[in-house]
Amino acid sequence: MTWWCNRLNMESNNVRSCPACSGPFEQRQNAKAARKSPIVHFKLRSLITPESAEALFPGVNLDSFVCSKCKKHVLSQGRLVSMNGRMRYHVTPQTIMYKAMYNKKRNACRGVSELTDSAAKKPRLAGTPCEGEENGEGLVIEESSSPMEGISTLSSDKVDQEPQPLSSVQVNAPTAMPPKPKKEGERQKKERVITFMKQGAYVKALKNLLFLEKGRKAFREIMANELRKEVHYVLESENTLRGLTPAFSLETMENFKWREVMEDVQVKMPMTYTVLQGIMPSEDLLMRKRRTFTTRREARETWNRKTGNIVANILYAHNPWVYKFWHNIVGLEMWRQGADRRIFDKLHHLGVCSTYLSVQETVDRIRSLHNEHIHQWKEITERHLHVPTSEESTDKSSGNKSSGDKFTGDKSTGVGCSYSLCWDKIKWKAAECRHKENHQAQFHRRALCFSVQHRTPSLQLSSDDAEIDVHPSSILPDQKDIQTLKQRMAVIVQRILVQHMSALDDVCVEAHIPHHFTAEMSEKSSLVNLGLIDSDPRPMSGGRSIMQHLQEKHCPKQEGKPFTLPCNSCEYEVKRMIRHREILSKEASPRKRLEGLLPTPQEFDKQTLLLQDTVNDLFHKNSINSKGTLFQLKEFFQYKSVSSKVREDFNGVWDLMEFATHAYVVLLAMKLTHMNGLDDKPEGFPDSASEAIQKRWLRQFSQRIVDNVWAWVSREEMSAVLTGATTDLSNDENPADIYSFCSCRKEKRGEKMVRCCNAMCSNGWYHLSCLKQDKKIVADEDWYCSTACKQSASYIYCICQCHKGKEDLFMVQCERGSACTKRVWYHPFCVGLQSSDIPDVWFCSEECEIGKRGEDQVLEYSKRLTLEGLRHLARQDFIREGDGNGLVSCWKLDFLDIWNRNHTRYKYITHFFLANVAGAAPSRLRHELIWERVANLRGLPGKNVPLDQIMGHLAQDCKAILKQLRGEYSDLSLARCSQLAGVFGFDNAFANRLFGKDRLIPSIPSHRHTSKCLSDVATFVKEYASCDLWTYKGRRQHTGIQPIEPGYHVKNPLDFGRYIAERNRVLRTIMTNSQEADTRRTQDSDSSSSSSSGEDTPCDSSSSSASSVRSLSLPDQSPMTAFLEMMDIQ
Repeated sequence: MTWWCNRLNMESNNVRSCPACSGPFEQRQNAKAARKSPIVHFKLRSLITPESAEALFPGVNLDSFVCSKCKKHVLSQGRLVSMNGRMRYHVTPQTIMYKAMYNKKRNACRGVSELTDSAAKKPRLAGTPCEGEENGEGLVIEESSSPMEGISTLSSDKVDQEPQPLSSVQVNAPTAMPPKPKKEGERQKKERVITFMKQGAYVKALKNLLFLEKGRKAFREIMANELRKEVHYVLESENTLRGLTPAFSLETMENFKWREVMEDVQVKMPMTYTVLQGIMPSEDLLMRKRRTFTTRREARETWNRKTGNIVANILYAHNPWVYKFWHNIVGLEMWRQGADRRIFDKLHHLGVCSTYLSVQETVDRIRSLHNEHIHQWKEITERHLHVPTSEESTDKSSGNKSSGDKFTGDKSTGVGCSYSLCWDKIKWKAAECRHKENHQAQFHRRALCFSVQHRTPSLQLSSDDAEIDVHPSSILPDQKDIQTLKQRMAVIVQRILVQHMSALDDVCVEAHIPHHFTAEMSEKSSLVNLGLIDSDPRPMSGGRSIMQHLQEKHCPKQEGKPFTLPCNSCEYEVKRMIRHREILSKEASPRKRLEGLLPTPQEFDKQTLLLQDTVNDLFHKNSINSKGTLFQLKEFFQYKSVSSKVREDFNGVWDLMEFATHAYVVLLAMKLTHMNGLDDKPEGFPDSASEAIQKRWLRQFSQRIVDNVWAWVSREEMSAVLTGATTDLSNDENPADIYSFCSCRKEKRGEKMVRCCNAMCSNGWYHLSCLKQDKKIVADEDWYCSTACKQSASYIYCICQCHKGKEDLFMVQCERGSACTKRVWYHPFCVGLQSSDIPDVWFCSEECEIGKRGEDQVLEYSKRLTLEGLRHLARQDFIREGDGNGLVSCWKLDFLDIWNRNHTRYKYITHFFLANVAGAAPSRLRHELIWERVANLRGLPGKNVPLDQIMGHLAQDCKAILKQLRGEYSDLSLARCSQLAGVFGFDNAFANRLFGKDRLIPSIPSHRHTSKCLSDVATFVKEYASCDLWTYKGRRQHTGIQPIEPGYHVKNPLDFGRYIAERNRVLRTIMTNSQEADTRRTQDSDSSSSSSSGEDTPCDSSSSSASSVRSLSLPDQSPMTAFLEMMDIQ
């Protein structure tokens, strides 16, 4: 407040003189500014440092205001420094010393106003009389260049007082001026240099040498000669910089690092490196310049990148034929961005990039490298097929191995590893024709494809052991698939709880769950861009020509037949490829049947479809006023880009779904553990126990949360699906009349039945008369219909539906008994009870206690949202880890959702995929379909990406590059543009190491989203804890949300089974037609060879036909009978 009071006093007392120089303050000319303050003044404390103020303005209070002339004097004498986060002026020590000496010899001076001529208002020296005085001699004085030369020395307590007038004696007293400093001669400077040299102070000697004119000139000549020598040294062929002179290839671009270049410069060009260190911004300055937080390592990489670019330009100017590697890369990036040819010429003259023709040659070189890679993979595969190894012979003799077994293979040479193809249609807008009237937008359509090398060896497996008949039970989900998904969901819940609850910070959760090929899936994938195929994929003929092109050009040959490779594409194209194979199944040649390509659906497309289904059910704009709904959360937490169409903003919808899942899981955990806040300790958590006990508690608690929200199809509905798939219905038979229980499939009214304790038993209930004699039934004990059911992990009781050994002997029953809405009997821990503290009257849920279920739609909405969110996150985790078995389990479970939603195309391709995995494809293809569904672009664990997602980014980048053609679409131009697009190959070089940016590489959600999710979950817990989203209240309903049916059901299970049976029949027909065509072709070739040889021995056609009949004959018993015999049932 001191400075404000001084200002008020100054204006109220009408003080118009500066306390430092006693000069008048300037009046403000602007009327608007003059209302606030009529004079121009500056606060001394905010203008200059205290030490400098004492030197320039001795005795002046720091809270005083000075005039504009004093400010100019401060600007001329000092320099800006940072003080307590603010910039102020500081006077150097030499200036302070000089001012102190100067003021000491001018004690007679008492103010500029007393020493100024009243007429001319010019400062004059003390002792000099004014004009007209008797003793004045009209001395001529020089006007002071600084307003401070006549400063009066005032004490701090007399700042605001008027200066006292001087007497005539004081005014006329003579004052000695300070002597001017003598100039130091050349001889003294040289002697100082010699003295420092003798003392070994070379830095000081060189500094003083630079004060000599000839010394400066000699120093510049020496530096120029030394720098020139270093440049000529690295221009020699044996001394070149390794990083800037490699042969141009994809490998050299990916291995290029600026750090290695600058290390080489530091060794071979030390003087140049030192000069660049002096003229370039330091690392500390680079860290301060960035708005976002920058680490020391990032600042160092930025410095290396900027400095290395300067070195590359210097060397390119000397020898553009040797040091053209970096300039070719710059030219390639300019070419990709659609730079005009004139820009290339201008920048080439400046030495920034290569010429346009040189860049075109580099593009063609990259295209040839892509083609060389795919041809190399093809030759390696053919060589491996034509020359069988000992491992192959051993494998064929020992039989088929499961897809989970690991095989040895040399990944560096590609031995044992095949590759897959992936393609999709691409559409871009043609150049507009403005002269046409009523013209419509024209589009070009082509097929864009790439290839990815497999990371798991599979060529050791058999390619001839496909099964004609696939049992429906191998396509539908079983208990193993359910447990796989539930276990991964439990791990996701563990990660969520550890991320948001403070008490669980020290508990370690698995970041990456291992599987059979964890090491292989952590390696970086090798991908090759195959470019555009000149064919329009819209008509059926166009799709067939694309398949023929891929088969003829990129599929290996095995004994004259095309070697089958997985061919990935979108849902629409996969269905059309399957249709092509069905239509061409009777062709005589495998090449004409297009057997070289096996259509394969992909993960990202299915993930988008299922996420859209979730949004359709749970995301409605009419529910904006219902707290806890997705739309209300979207508005409350500002997810502005989210819409009801997932494909428009997949990332935004995914972020909202992930946040909602985290929030609901945390809220449910707080309810089950009676927590009031995220910082509280969960009830029952052993915080003082060992880490292993804490992990076990968290694992069991997470499984309990999953069991609370889990809902799945009942055994009766699954049995009905199997019945529809294995029973031939006549036209006049009603499907509802089919009896789906017992092995007899007959209804026997009044006869007692017993239930198998395996929740996934195909029959469930059995008539006592249909059981074998040795199948004794003991009261109060679990009964199983077969050994297979007894060994199964599935259980009809408890919400976990799992056997837990000795814990099965002690279970608690719901008070409602057989009328329980869930599982009747429960493990105590699964329902949050202790074995020593079980109440006499206990209900498993609030629904059982009230006797009603499904009336509380708010609770059902919470369960459904959490379950769907955990399934999405678990499916995403399987993809990131590359867990093939987990992905297949998800496909089986998602098959029921796809049927319920009536997704026609996906029903078609899902059955085709699951049937091939179940046995319709040979062992090698089954292995590749399971484990080669993703690619790793970074070479890190948990960074795998679906192939169709990579294709989406590839198509987006390709269309951006095609814009530079401006309508001139020749075959060569299209090939150049398409094969330089993508997130692999050439584009991998454009990571942070080169241009300081990461391009189009799909990744895990960013740190910004993670921090937002943490803060949003904390806010959700505070705002929604009182809404009872996880408490049964009865008769509640979210506005705008359709009623949610409790549990999980299959729509028309018998129709679903019949659909599976029909698709199995079509698939069996395709395989039968192919085998019959191969048999006829073999017979024709044998007959032609025998007739050409002239031998009279007839060919043994009977044996060949008999063998073909054996391979094509169906089993004598029905699939259902074989399945029941496997289950040990009469």
